[in-house]
Amino acid sequence: MSETTLRIFNSHKQGTVVLTTRVEGKPLENSGKMVFHRYGDAYFLSELWGAASGSGRKVFQSRAEKELRGKRAEMEIATLQIAR
Repeated sequence: MSETTLRIFNSHKQGTVVLTTRVEGKPLENSGKMVFHRYGDAYFLSELWGAASGSGRKVFQSRAEKELRGKRAEMEIATLQIAR
């Protein structure tokens, strides 16, 4: 949508808008990827990286994720590779 916002939606055009900031420094890869923080069975989008790009977008944490972190819930990283 803009330099700082990203619209995420499903095939039914239901979705949301999230705030992001630019991040750099990841090694170049042949495919893009989406990085999620996982707390139990809840997943929160954390980063988006394009293919062959040294920069990406970091998603600001939602209120729900901040609450889980405040409760010291165990967090794992889950990565989804995106084919070109």
